[in-house]
Amino acid sequence: MKRLIFVSLTVALWTVCLAGAAVVALEHLGGYEMIKGWTKSKKFEIYHTNYYGTPRDSDPYDAFSVQQPHPFYGFGFPWVKERIAQINTKIISLNDFGFRTSHQNGAPARAVLLGGSTAFGSQATSDATTIASGLNKLQMQYDFFNFGVPSWNSHQEMVAYTKVPFDTRYVIAFSGSNDFIIAYRYCQKEYDFPPGTPESFEHLAAANGMLPDEAKRGFLGDLFPQTHEKVSNLLKPERERRTINPDCRKRIAEAADAFIANQRVIRDLARERGAEYLLALQPHIDFIRPPVRQPQAGAAELRAMFFQRALDSELCRTSRCMNFSGFFANANPLHVEDARDAPETAIFVDRVHLTDRGYATVSKILAAEIAK
Repeated sequence: MKRLIFVSLTVALWTVCLAGAAVVALEHLGGYEMIKGWTKSKKFEIYHTNYYGTPRDSDPYDAFSVQQPHPFYGFGFPWVKERIAQINTKIISLNDFGFRTSHQNGAPARAVLLGGSTAFGSQATSDATTIASGLNKLQMQYDFFNFGVPSWNSHQEMVAYTKVPFDTRYVIAFSGSNDFIIAYRYCQKEYDFPPGTPESFEHLAAANGMLPDEAKRGFLGDLFPQTHEKVSNLLKPERERRTINPDCRKRIAEAADAFIANQRVIRDLARERGAEYLLALQPHIDFIRPPVRQPQAGAAELRAMFFQRALDSELCRTSRCMNFSGFFANANPLHVEDARDAPETAIFVDRVHLTDRGYATVSKILAAEIAK
């Protein structure tokens, strides 16, 4: 009997030790990254095709998706020139203003394109195939500069416009999706942040003890954050994982109002500076091909509510506003998954980012609107 107890305790001790070693390896020795890389290698990715010229092992946009601390915007691209030089490539480069390089047409009247990763041109094959570059090739009235940054919301767009270091005559905010998805995620996680809070604020809040007790991870959670999140999700009831928090409807309405308020400030400042203003609500594939599964279907319903609230607002009744999703209703192929052998013929790379064809289509529509 004593021998059986000894063997059982030994096995239990070794099991705990091996489990602990596995968690450490997953968290701190690149285990999760290896699993993520293996999973991505099994998934269709556009960079595994000839879309960028030749197949690639990794996404060329990865380095530009890192949220670097920024003195003005909370986070953004690197603001130290040496760091900018390190990450610039033939596909993506930042200019002296710290934003993405565009094909410039030299028009005497300068203009800016504000927004998040789609305005930035995520998944475009070069700086010359973004929306801003396309606009500069299609018209000669304005010389557009790309002030889009991945993950930015309208609050950061607003701050960025106040910091534009040159006179502007046209402002396009190609926006909407980030404001919605950030607010939706905060609501699902039950973070009670003010409407319009930018992405990743929970990390600052946690570091300063500002999260509610139920949102704090504790010592082990802070030491093994990825494992904590995965285990927490597994322990949630299936119904809780799949249903939409009913309180999110109110939170999304408040986020839409904050979005409208930020865009109103951009518009009013543009008018004060003698510039035209246009709000372009960016396309999203769920508006064109509605999802059938939860939670995507529930999120799509709230996203539609957010966009409609903006379109019905005083801002859009007294300013130029466009809803871009309607322009792609008949596009074929719509998604790169529908055209794996020729992804360049599709419009969407994922649910929100576009191919070169998608960006060129947006540029043509915007250029026609500018000409009116």
